[in-house]
Amino acid sequence: LFERRGGNGRSAGRLIEGGGPFDLMGFQECDSVSRVLSDARLESSHVGLQGPRALAIAYARDAWSLLDQGKGDVAEDRSEQYFGKRSVQWVRLRHRASGKTVFFMNHHGPLPVGTGGKCGRHATAWNLLKTIA
Repeated sequence: LFERRGGNGRSAGRLIEGGGPFDLMGFQECDSVSRVLSDARLESSHVGLQGPRALAIAYARDAWSLLDQGKGDVAEDRSEQYFGKRSVQWVRLRHRASGKTVFFMNHHGPLPVGTGGKCGRHATAWNLLKTIA
């Protein structure tokens, strides 16, 4: 969308802009969360956290405060549809008005879809749990 089509006339940004408001958003295949937020006209209202391997999380600046965050590699694509390793990104946020805490995790699963990738779905699930524990 961005590398080959230069953002395609803000097509993703317009979808986000028209579908909101959003408190929390997770993005996969996103090399620049700042570009996405800018295209959605949310760069002043949201905080973008760029994660590993083209993952990203954004949250509403006025509604949430960041308590903690983490990331890690959890899987790898199988050879027949290989694009590389797959990661997870997570945040723990406190809601400013209520004081309640939310845990939000973002993950692009390994390929082929539904397989768990090279090590299988049970290993991927275990690696996800180890990363967030």
